[in-house]
Amino acid sequence: MNQTLKGFRDFGPEEMRVRNFLVSKLKNIFEEFGYSEIATPTLEYKEVLTGKYGPEADQLMYLFEDRGGRSVGMRYDLTVPLARYIASNQNTPMPFRRYQIQPVWRADNTQRGRYREFVQCDIDIVGASGEIADAEIISVFDKALREIGFKSFEVRVNSREILIDLMKKTGIDESMWMSTIQSIDKLDKKEKSEVISEIIQKLSLIHI
Repeated sequence: MNQTLKGFRDFGPEEMRVRNFLVSKLKNIFEEFGYSEIATPTLEYKEVLTGKYGPEADQLMYLFEDRGGRSVGMRYDLTVPLARYIASNQNTPMPFRRYQIQPVWRADNTQRGRYREFVQCDIDIVGASGEIADAEIISVFDKALREIGFKSFEVRVNSREILIDLMKKTGIDESMWMSTIQSIDKLDKKEKSEVISEIIQKLSLIHI
């Protein structure tokens, strides 16, 4: 075989120079704002990963049994590993400003610009709440995008708390909250009518 698996890519020297340049820029900016880098393992226990994003996401995880008979999975995103890291390191001084740039894996349908292995870039402030922390995160990425060279862009802010409150008021079962949010997140990739149809179908299934 002389080809890569579907949804996976090689990167040649020139592509790696560009990627490394961007990562270096981002790291410098994050550290300028006081964020510290962490890294988490590729594999986590299955129970750490599953049940956090809803059944739709669980189906997209690479889950298997390792040679020791343990049920494990490959990193789906960087948020759940961060939560596990904090739970495992309870003496971490708060607030904790962390950044993480690592690959994640999703057994998703491949299409243009959508791969099964890709790099995520996250920053978080753990142990702080309120508008000031949110504003800081926005400021960091505003500077990062400008430093990279973007001249014109739009920062969009969403609130999961507002979405959950709306779902409570409309009577959507709690077991469907994450799955509904995942459909809403597709609005930048699908037509509004497609997303509405997907949500209606999901909510109909829960009552069968």
